[in-house]
This record gives sequence, structure tokens and C-alpha cells, in this order.
Amino acid sequence: MKEVNITKAKMSDLKEIMIVIKKVVQKMHEQEIYQWDEYYPNEERFTVDIRNSNLYVLRKYEEGSVIGVAALDGNQESEYAKVDWNYEKSTLEDEEIETITREDVSFSIDGVLVIHRLAMDPDNQGKGYARKFMEKLEMEALRRRAKIIRLDCYSCNTKANGMYRKLGYKYVGDVYFRHREEPFHCYDKEL
Repeated sequence: MKEVNITKAKMSDLKEIMIVIKKVVQKMHEQEIYQWDEYYPNEERFTVDIRNSNLYVLRKYEEGSVIGVAALDGNQESEYAKVDWNYEKSTLEDEEIETITREDVSFSIDGVLVIHRLAMDPDNQGKGYARKFMEKLEMEALRRRAKIIRLDCYSCNTKANGMYRKLGYKYVGDVYFRHREEPFHCYDKEL
């Protein structure tokens, strides 16, 4: 495997990121995985991630092209409020959880970061790059003083679910997101 480099994404990376996403969505649909589509993730979502300094890109050193993208931030979807996590159990009161889920707002917990929108260029899948990217994201989370990483993965995406388990992420339950029929498996890992 060639050496890789992880950096914070810049606005100048957006075109390459969207090319990767388009290829990923096409491959997912060919495999009958309908996790993403033409509406999500979109350029606007990645623009917000870049502006908030939460989006990372993975590049091959030699070529310098974007082969992977992922967001790492403290934003937990409202659906996460009801999950029985292994680590850093929520200190939210039942009333707070009800408000979060009813109003569909994200929340955060000190020491917990979440990986969102991990995507690898299909031409570079199956070569260990996603594993390497995850390891580098974990190192970045530690640098940012996180103790726990959480993520969710579409249940139909068996390869990604398998990778997370091999990397030591522990399954904790399922959540359902709007406009998706199948559940998303939730995982967490203590760093």
C-alpha cells in the first residue's frame, strides 16, 4: 500500500470530493445499497463541514488525489439520544431526550466525537485505505482529546459494518433515519 496523507479539507477540494461521492453512490446502487443518493450527502453538507473545519480528506502521497473523505465532529444525530451506548452513557434526562428527538436537533457530549460520511473512492476500495483512514481519524480524535468515537453504518452495507467490527468498534443498537427503510447500526469505540 502506498503511503497516505490525511488533511483537513479545503474549499478547493470540493470538486474532487464530489467526484468521489458520485462514484461511491453509483457503486452502492449497483450493489443494491441505497444508503446515499443524489440528495445526500451533497455539496452543501460538505461545504458546511469544511467551513467548520470538520472534514478530512485522504490522499495518496504520490498522486495527491482525494481517495477518501470523512467528517469528524461532536454532532450526534437526535436519534443517538435513545441509543444505549457502551461508553460515555448519556447523562441526558428523559425529558431532554424527548425534546431532542421531538425537535430533531443534534447534541454533543464532551469527549465524544462522531465519524460521519466516510467514503472511499471505489477504485481504491479493498486495498486497506479505509482502515488506514480510520486509524488516522482515531489519532486525530485523540489529538482533539476525545475518549470515544461513535458512528453509524447502513445495515445493508455489510463490508463497511465488517470493517468497523474488525477495527474494534462495538455494536450497540440500531437507529432509523428519515427516508431510509433499513436501520443503521450504531457503533462506539473507546480510544
